[in-house]
Amino acid sequence: MASYTYEPTKHFLHRLEKIKSQDPGGYRRIMHIIDRLLENPADSDGIMHGSHSGKLKKYVGKGEFRILYYYCELCRKANRRLMEECNECRHLAEHSVVFFDVFHKNEKEKLHY
Repeated sequence: MASYTYEPTKHFLHRLEKIKSQDPGGYRRIMHIIDRLLENPADSDGIMHGSHSGKLKKYVGKGEFRILYYYCELCRKANRRLMEECNECRHLAEHSVVFFDVFHKNEKEKLHY
């Protein structure tokens, strides 16, 4: 199976850089999960509800971090319902995974997830 293309949002990259400087071990675990998701984006841990309804979530480790993402192939089958949130939706390849956010489980309440 071919690997998907990594498409992070600016917000995701900002949060990832912050984690990299504050928790290098957590950063390595997150990157490992991203690599796994690029091989099989359907391997999610569920679907978000509320303000991030429809986005997929993936836990890192034992639920330490959470990654919010979606992949273009699924989004386009669902009539582009997340198109407004993807900066360059029309220019992304069919086999792209868009990463929206990453946060620590302790930030869940503060970030309204």
